[in-house]
Amino acid sequence: MILLKANEKLKAVFQKIIKTMGENVQWDGIFLINNNDLILLGKVRSLFFNFDNKRAYSNIIDIIVNEDDVLLITENELLENTLNMTLYTFGKWGGIKGLRVEKDYDQLNKLLQYILQDIHIEAALTRDNLRFYRNNVLFTYEDVIQIILEPNKTDEDKEEEKQEEELIKQEEESNYSLGLWHKMVWKSSRLSFDKEDITEEDKVKSRLGNDFYMVNYKCPFCTEKLYMVVFPIEKEFRIETDEGGVYLARAYTCRECHSFFTPKPQKLISEQEVYQLILEEDSIAYDDYLELLGKQGRKTSNCNFNEYEEDYKNKKNKPMNTNDASELEELCDDIDSMSQEELDELINKVEAGFYPEEEVTKYYSPIESRLKEKALPSESNTNSKNNKKDNLNSENKKEKSEHKKVNIKSNKNSSANESVLEKGSSLKKEIRRGDDFDRTYSEQEITAKNREREKRNQDKSVNQEKKTGTTSALVNLKDLVSSLLRGENQKFDETIEKLSTGQLSELKALIQSETKLEEEEKRGRLHTIDRYLYKENEKRVLEKAVASKDKNYNQILSVIEEVKSEKLADSIKESVLNSLRQLLEKAAKKELAQLISQVPEHVSKRQYEQFQDRLEAYKEVDLRTFKRLLEDKWEDAQKQEIAAFMKRENPRNRKAYLDVSQKLKEQGFEEQNVAPVFEKLHQKVYDMDVAALKRICNEPADLTFEEGIKAYEEILLGEYLPELKEDILGQLDKRLTKLKSDECEQLVSKLSKELIELIQDESRIYFYQARKMMRGNPSDDVSIIIHNALKTYAAGREKYEYPIVICDTSYARNGESGFILTPNHIYYKALMSGGVIDVMNVEQIYARTGLIGKGIYVNHKGSKTKISNALHSKQLKEIAKVLDAFLSYLQEKPESRNISYLAKEVHPVKCCYRCGYVYKEGSVCPKCGSKMNG
Repeated sequence: MILLKANEKLKAVFQKIIKTMGENVQWDGIFLINNNDLILLGKVRSLFFNFDNKRAYSNIIDIIVNEDDVLLITENELLENTLNMTLYTFGKWGGIKGLRVEKDYDQLNKLLQYILQDIHIEAALTRDNLRFYRNNVLFTYEDVIQIILEPNKTDEDKEEEKQEEELIKQEEESNYSLGLWHKMVWKSSRLSFDKEDITEEDKVKSRLGNDFYMVNYKCPFCTEKLYMVVFPIEKEFRIETDEGGVYLARAYTCRECHSFFTPKPQKLISEQEVYQLILEEDSIAYDDYLELLGKQGRKTSNCNFNEYEEDYKNKKNKPMNTNDASELEELCDDIDSMSQEELDELINKVEAGFYPEEEVTKYYSPIESRLKEKALPSESNTNSKNNKKDNLNSENKKEKSEHKKVNIKSNKNSSANESVLEKGSSLKKEIRRGDDFDRTYSEQEITAKNREREKRNQDKSVNQEKKTGTTSALVNLKDLVSSLLRGENQKFDETIEKLSTGQLSELKALIQSETKLEEEEKRGRLHTIDRYLYKENEKRVLEKAVASKDKNYNQILSVIEEVKSEKLADSIKESVLNSLRQLLEKAAKKELAQLISQVPEHVSKRQYEQFQDRLEAYKEVDLRTFKRLLEDKWEDAQKQEIAAFMKRENPRNRKAYLDVSQKLKEQGFEEQNVAPVFEKLHQKVYDMDVAALKRICNEPADLTFEEGIKAYEEILLGEYLPELKEDILGQLDKRLTKLKSDECEQLVSKLSKELIELIQDESRIYFYQARKMMRGNPSDDVSIIIHNALKTYAAGREKYEYPIVICDTSYARNGESGFILTPNHIYYKALMSGGVIDVMNVEQIYARTGLIGKGIYVNHKGSKTKISNALHSKQLKEIAKVLDAFLSYLQEKPESRNISYLAKEVHPVKCCYRCGYVYKEGSVCPKCGSKMNG
C-alpha cells in the first residue's frame, strides 16, 4: 500500500474529474495505491479506479492514515504521468462521465509505452483491463508506482536490493492469483479450548463478517478468541473429514492462524474431540472458505449436534428436533436440582448456539443466578440497585432538558431591494426640493405624505415645462444674486425651487464668481444648489432607466455606460444599474433566442463560425446555454451529414469498413461527432477478425506443436487488428507465465519451510527464484549453477514448467549433474546416466546411507533410479522423507493446474484450481469457496 499527497497540479486535475463524474467525494488530496486500485481518499466516501475490472466507483473505506506514511509528490514528471494515465484509461473505457478519449487502443498503448519506457515497464491496455509487464512478468499498478518512487541503485547496493526483492516477493505472495492447492479434508484431533470472558475491547474488534461472531473460546494454537457460525436446522453444511462426510451444525475459526474447528458428532467443543482444517499462510483460501461458510451460516440457533452423513440422511425421514425453546424452559425449571457438570454442559450448549437468542435472554437469568450462587453465595444486589437509581435520575434529567425551549421573536422587515423600475413614479415623487440632502424616507413616510407630494410635483412639472427655453422670461438670475446681496433671502429660497437644471447650473456659476458674498453664505447657497442638482440628476436618470424597458441590448448597454459616468449617490446608482442589468439580460435572452432560431437545419462550418462570432457580441451575459444550443445544432447537422455519407458508401466487407474509416478522417468532421461511427466500424472489423481467428485457432490448448506453429505464422502474416494479435500471440503467454511462476514460488515456499533446517550444513541444494531468474541473466554463483543445470539436463522442460529445487552433485560444483524437481517431473544427470521421471509415476523417494550405494533413490513403475550419488548430509534420510511427502502433495495436484486446462478461456465442466472439486454451475467452488474458477 502506497500513500501519496497530490501537488497542486494533480489536485486540480483530479478535483475536476470528481466534479465531472458527479461523485459525492470530498477528496483531501491523498492517493492510496493498493494492488491494482488507485483510490482517492475522501472524508466519508472515496473514489476507486480498478484496473482489473475497469470499474470507477465511490465507496466507503475504513482506513486510518498516518501522516508519516504519506509521501509528498514533488517535481516528478514520470509519477505525475503515471497517475494521469488513469484518465486516459478510464476515459477510453467510458468509466468517467463527460470525458471522451478519441485515440484507439493501439495509439493509447504506444502512449503508455512511451510514458513507462524509462523504467522498462510494458503496458497492455485492452477493452477488459490494463496490465503491466517487465520481462514477461506481470506487475501490479502498485509495483509500477513503487519502482518510480525507488531511487536509482548502483552496483554497490546489492544487500539493499536483496532485501527489497524479498519484501516484493512477500507482498506478491500475499496477493497471488491461484495459490497452492488444498485437499480440504478436515483432520481428527484432540485439542483443549480455554475459555475467557468477552471484554468490551473484544466487542469493538470482534467484526469478522460473514455471520461469524466472537465467542469466549480461545484458539489452542495462538490463544486468540475464536469466532463461531451456526447453520440453520435442515441447512447444515457438509464437509469431508478423515472419518467420512459430516454435516455441521456449527463451526469455529481463528482468523490469526487461519484455522477452522468443529466438534465431532454428538460432541461439544469443550469435550476436546474435534476436526480441524488448517490453511496455514494461505490468506486467500482462508477468506474464500470463510465466506463460503458464512453464506450458508447465520447468527441463529441450532439444537442439533454435528452428525455423520449416514446418520444425518437417515434422520431426514424422521421428525427433526426443533423444540429447542421448550427444552430450555424445562431445563430452567429443574435448574435447582442440577449438578455442576450438568450446569456446565447447559452453559456450553447455550454458548454454542443450541437455543434461540430471545429464549436465552428470557431463561438465562436463572442459570446465571444458579452459577453465581455456587460461586458467590453471599453476593449482594446493592450495586444493581444503585445503578437503577442512577439510571432513573439520568432519565429524569434528560426529560427536563428536552422540555426547555427558547422563544425567539423574528422581526419581519419589508424588502429594500425592490426594482427601481417597478417603483417608477413613486421614486420620482419621493424627490422633494428643500429636503435634507442626506435624508432617506421609509415606505411609511412616503405613504403618509403621498397626496401632498403628488400635488406639489404636478405644480413643479408645470413650472418646469414653462421654464424650458424661457429663462429670461421667468427670472433674471443676476437679479436673484443681487437680492442675496441685499439680504432678500426669502425671495432666493422661493425662486430657486422653480429653476430648471440648466438654470441651477448657471446660478451656481454666478454665485461662485460673486466676490461680494461672504464665504460662509456662499458655501451655504452652493450647497443648497448642489442638493437640488442631485435631485434633478436622480430624476433624469430614473426617467432614462424607465424609458429603457423596450430598448434592445445595445441601447440598454449604452444607457448603462451613461449611468456609470453620472454623479449619483452610490446606493442610487447601484440600484439603477441593477435594474438596467436585469433589462439587459432579458433583452439579450430574447435576441439570442431569435438568433438561435435563425440557424439553418443543415448549417455549414462557415455558418457555424459566423453564428459563434455573433454570440460573442453579447459579452455582458452568460452565453453557455446558447452556445450549447448552437453546438447541438452543429452536431445534429454533422451527424446528418455523416449518416448521409455512410448511406452513400454502404460498406459491406472488412476492406470497405477500413476504407470508409479513412475517408471519414479526411472529411474534417468534429471528432466527438464521428467517434461513434468509428467505433461501430471498428467493432465490425473486430467481430470479423475474432471469427477469422477462431477458425484458425479456436482453442490454443488443443493444438499440437506443429499446428500451433502453422497457426502462429498464419496469424502473424494476416491482416488483423493489433489488439487481437496481442491477445492470441502474447496475452496467453503472459497469463500462463504469471500463473505458473506464482505456483512455482508457492511450491518453493512450501518445500523450503520443511527442508531448510535439514540442509543447514549442505550448500548444494538450491531453491529456484522464479522472478529473479526471469528478470534477466543474474551473474551470482547460485544463478549460474541453476542456469547450467537447466541448460544441461532439463532443456526438454515444458515451456511453463519451472523448477522447485535443484540439487548440484557435480564434481566441479557447476550444476552440470544432479537432479531438478519441477511440479511435473524429476530431471536427473549422473556420470553415466540421466533422464526424466514423471511425478505422477513416483511411488517412493528414499535414501541409502551405507558405504555402498549411498544416495537418494526413486521407485517408479516397478523401477528404481538413483538420482543423487554425492549428496553429503548427516540427515540424508530425513531429506528423502521430506521429498517423498512433497511428491505425494504434488501428486494431489488437481487437473485444473495443467497448462491445457489453464489455457482454455471457457470450461463447461469446472475443476477447482484449489481443491480439484468438479462442478458445472457458477464460478465459486461449492467445496472450498475459491473464486478463481471462472
